[in-house]
Amino acid sequence: RRWTIFSCQGVQTKWLQNYKYYRRIRLYVSSSVSQTSSLLISSATPPSLFLMDIITVLFHLVLLLSLPTVSIALIKRSIQTDQSALFALKSQLFDSSNLLRKNWTANVSVCNWFGVTCSSRHHRVVSLNLSYLGLQGSIPPEIGNLSFLNSIDLSGNNFQGNLPMEERMVHFRRLKYISLAFNNFGGEVPSWFGSLPNLRVQDLSNNSFTGAIPISLFNASKLESISIMFNQLQGNVPQEIGNLVNLKIFRMAKNQLTGFIPLTLFNISSLQIVNLTNNLLSGNLPVNLCSKLSGLQGFDIS
Repeated sequence: RRWTIFSCQGVQTKWLQNYKYYRRIRLYVSSSVSQTSSLLISSATPPSLFLMDIITVLFHLVLLLSLPTVSIALIKRSIQTDQSALFALKSQLFDSSNLLRKNWTANVSVCNWFGVTCSSRHHRVVSLNLSYLGLQGSIPPEIGNLSFLNSIDLSGNNFQGNLPMEERMVHFRRLKYISLAFNNFGGEVPSWFGSLPNLRVQDLSNNSFTGAIPISLFNASKLESISIMFNQLQGNVPQEIGNLVNLKIFRMAKNQLTGFIPLTLFNISSLQIVNLTNNLLSGNLPVNLCSKLSGLQGFDIS
């Protein structure tokens, strides 16, 4: 039996059964338009059935050609989610330079906004850098809708109030870097930081955070750097800090921490810098500190 082979881009043959004068073809649209599959059509098929096969193929090709339109619609709807989140942030800010007022408008594509970077693959906001712009205001919970964000830097401004406590902040599951240093944030350090599985760097230094170091923070197992210096944190350094096996930098200077330095801290072989100065800590350091932490570059508890 002779077969004729047709290539249909973006179409996959799920299964094919061939009988003497009857066969069925079931087509599934591939999830990747770039994939190419082969469609087999028997030359022995009667003309009427062959015509039906051609109609079926054309029907699915029409569906396939409509995919780009659907994809564009989805991208547009997704970027509108990011736009709404950033508009909510803008509404909470006082911008003395009017930079955001002039640039963050509906007439300008979100990906061309000042301080905003989008990914070429998903066309979603992946980075937000508004550092040292003299901004004043607070952070609304809608910012958590930036679900593709992997870096946010709001340091060196005059943000005030508490960080959002709402559950939507756990949508930052791609977030790797966050710096809110040199602002006037207050209240407790939110527990949702511990729900960010990809977080590497957290810098909350030079604010007015109060309360205890949240134990949940040490659930973010990929953390490499924690800086919460120059705040008003109280209580102990939790022994759960030993869970952070990738931790390199731990800065908690100039707080009101009390109690012993947990021994679990000295089990983190990746540690390079520890700064716990100007607290009320007590106790002794391990005798073999340097041998246990061979990469240690600085350990300050004065």
